[in-house]
Amino acid sequence: MVRDYRSRGWTAPVLAAPPPVRDAARMRKPVLVAIGSLVVIMGVVFMLQGFGLIGGSAMTGSTLWAILGPIIALGGVALIVIGLRSRPKS
Repeated sequence: MVRDYRSRGWTAPVLAAPPPVRDAARMRKPVLVAIGSLVVIMGVVFMLQGFGLIGGSAMTGSTLWAILGPIIALGGVALIVIGLRSRPKS
């Protein structure tokens, strides 16, 4: 004999609703700041390798990395600014 859940007043399990969009945006901000920080660190290391201050790599003493390093670091700063920028509440 199979019991019918409706005859006993039971209810079917209810799945939780997905979080609102503003919660997803709030969770994205720390991720952007963290990724931006890592990109800044990588850009500074690349720049220092390009200038020859950090050795042991094929990038050591290369003008290409002395130029690309600061550009990469600026990209990381842009990610941090986007992550920290506050938006008006609607």
